[in-house]
Amino acid sequence: MLLTIGIILFLIILVLIGWRLKDEQETKTVWSELKSKNDHRGEKFDLARIETLPEPAKRFFRFAIQEGTPIRNVVELEMRGEFSLGTKEKPNYMPMKAKQIISPPYGFIWKVSAGSGLMQFVGSDASYPKGSWSRFWLFGIIPVARAGGNKDHKLSSFGRYMSEALFWLPSSVLPSENIIWKELGPDHAQATIKHQDMELSVDIVVDNEGTPTTIRFQRWTNANSDGEFRFQPFGGYLSDFKNFDGYMLPTSIEAGNNFGTDDYFPFFKVKVLDIDFPR
Repeated sequence: MLLTIGIILFLIILVLIGWRLKDEQETKTVWSELKSKNDHRGEKFDLARIETLPEPAKRFFRFAIQEGTPIRNVVELEMRGEFSLGTKEKPNYMPMKAKQIISPPYGFIWKVSAGSGLMQFVGSDASYPKGSWSRFWLFGIIPVARAGGNKDHKLSSFGRYMSEALFWLPSSVLPSENIIWKELGPDHAQATIKHQDMELSVDIVVDNEGTPTTIRFQRWTNANSDGEFRFQPFGGYLSDFKNFDGYMLPTSIEAGNNFGTDDYFPFFKVKVLDIDFPR
C-alpha cells in the first residue's frame, strides 16, 4: 500500500514538473517572439514629429525622448518591490522581483517571483498575438492560479501593457493613425490607442518640465467584489526619473485599482533596477 501511494505521488510530481517546464518553455518562446519585433530600422526621434500635438503632450515627449535618440520598439526591465494579493485594509505586502518585456502593440511578459515562507510563488502574466495568460505556481510546483485565453483577459492585458508602454517606452506612443493625442487641460493629455479590435485611452498628467507624474485609465478587469469584468479606474504615480540611452524613464512606480477614488489601493510598488532596449 505504501509503495503504491509512493509511486502515485512520484508520478503526480513528475506530471507537475513537466507541466511547469512546458509553461517555462512557452514563456521563453513568446519572449523571443516579442523581442524580435524590434523593427525601428534606424529611425531617430525628430521634434517635427510632435509639432501638431497638444501642448501637454509635446511637453511630455520633449522631456521623455532626447532629439536624435533612436526610436525603440521593445524594452526589457528588471524590478524589485512589493506586491499585494490582499485588500486596502489588510494589504499584507510581500517582497517580489520580476523581469518584464514590453513590445507594443503586440504584447508583454511579466515574470515574477514573490512571497516568503509558506507563500512563495512564481509565475507570469503575458499577452501576445496568439493569446494571453496568467499562470502562478506555489513553491514553483503547485499550480494555484491559471487564467487567460479569452477576450476579457486579452483586453485587460492590453490596458496594462499599453499604459506601461507610455511611460517605459514613450517612442511606442508617438502619434500615428492608431495613436491619437488630445488635450484635457493645461497639464493633462490623453492618448487613445487602437490595435486590432481593442482600444485604450490613457490620461497622463505632466509638470512644468513635462515630467509625467500621474497616469490613469479605465481598465477592463474583474478585480471587484462581484468578480465581474467591467471598466474600472486604474492608475498610479511615477517618480525617480533616470536617463536610459536618451529616454527619461521612471524607476519608482506605485499603482493600483480604483485610482482617484477613496477606494484606491496601491497593490503594486516597485523600483526599477535596469532598463534595456534590445538591438
